[in-house]
Amino acid sequence: MTDKQDPDQNGPPRDKRRNRIPRILLAAGSVLVSAIAFAASIAELSNGGVLAGLFGTDDEEDVRPVEPITELTIGAKIHLESNVLAQMMAQVIEDQVPDIVVNMKYYLGESYLVWSELLAERVDLIPDYSGTIMSIYLDLDAPTVRRSSHDSDRLNALLKTSRSETDVQVEVLRTFGFSNSYVLLTKPETVAALGMEGDVVPLSAFSDSDRLKDLRIGSTYEFFVRDEGVRGLSDFYRTRFGDREIFEFHLEKYPAIDAGEVDVIDGYVTDAAMERGDYVVIEDDLSFWPKYWAVPITRTEVVRSRPDVVAAVDTLADQITEQEMRQLFIALDDAGVTPEDIQNGVLIDFEKTIEAFLCDQSLLKRCAPPA
Repeated sequence: MTDKQDPDQNGPPRDKRRNRIPRILLAAGSVLVSAIAFAASIAELSNGGVLAGLFGTDDEEDVRPVEPITELTIGAKIHLESNVLAQMMAQVIEDQVPDIVVNMKYYLGESYLVWSELLAERVDLIPDYSGTIMSIYLDLDAPTVRRSSHDSDRLNALLKTSRSETDVQVEVLRTFGFSNSYVLLTKPETVAALGMEGDVVPLSAFSDSDRLKDLRIGSTYEFFVRDEGVRGLSDFYRTRFGDREIFEFHLEKYPAIDAGEVDVIDGYVTDAAMERGDYVVIEDDLSFWPKYWAVPITRTEVVRSRPDVVAAVDTLADQITEQEMRQLFIALDDAGVTPEDIQNGVLIDFEKTIEAFLCDQSLLKRCAPPA
């Protein structure tokens, strides 16, 4: 792939362009010649030709035709749900757009790395989350993220204002339909040792105290360094956890807390393990965490050149609930699918389980009964 450039990057700097017309007029020496030149420039501009590249457009958007993309690469983060959503997008695209080749890059890494791959045009489409886009990629402070609208129009407006950071333009498509927020989990015996009971305990009950300082907390590296991770959460509730244990994969945390290796972990509300294990929720009762609506993100070049791909992905818009995602993860667990399998290219059970889920939701044409 070649680097996509803004129209302003294809010609000389803007101040030089503004001086170009007066020089033409002086050199021409007649009103007639200048009128012809002006008419030619308008014709070229309307056709997205050379002069469009030189003078730009009022809204700074590149209006030139683009070659249709014939190959698409979908990337995913280092946790299972990202890879599941990536595979869902791949299946609906292959189902509806047979003339495009879809490549997969599973388990690329944490959020920053996958975002960088998108901006570097090494991947074309990724699943992500509205809260992550605002807090990590756009570097908005937590209060702003919490009170902002998380719909795709708002996210695209924010991304457009930050476009100066890169020539590569990206767009958020419609949400898959669920928000996968963080949740803190511990064991009943840990809550009992703190003098509390119940399936849910409020985190604010530990504010302005050191009652959590001896609790070992386990998570992935990203949760320990992000502002909306342990650091921001602790500051917001004015409390502190104890030693930290870093895991490579999200799902490694559940066996660790079950084995007593850590006392607290962060989970996602769609985790199947939450339903299968015996855990107590430490509730974010003061709403520190924003919504994390699951959304596809793609490069604007894909939107412009392959609207059929966008339409295929849009098949998934507002179609999946948190409960349905948990049921899908239970099905994947029952099928014996592991992150290591996906990383190593052992994909048959992974792909078949997701295909069955999409068929049950009537989201694949190939599953429809014959007329």
